[in-house]
Amino acid sequence: GLPRHTKNPFLNDTNLHTKTGIRRITTGKDRLALVNENTGEHVGNGGFFQAMEVDKTQFVKLYVDGVSAIEGLSSSGKKVFKILYLA
Repeated sequence: GLPRHTKNPFLNDTNLHTKTGIRRITTGKDRLALVNENTGEHVGNGGFFQAMEVDKTQFVKLYVDGVSAIEGLSSSGKKVFKILYLA
């Protein structure tokens, strides 16, 4: 019969071809302010962030989705942005 493998033999070199990257997507809109409740003094700005490691394909998709959410791009606009970003 066919040989059995405990690991997928086609995935041996995938780590060699996988690129990872970190991108923080932020916007000037909807910024949060940190305020001292006792004095009412503005002490800084805040925000919510999530970090995760992804390969380049996932990275581009997440980046395009983030930019489209920030800028309100349509479905067609997302496709054009993705093409231009990958060029």
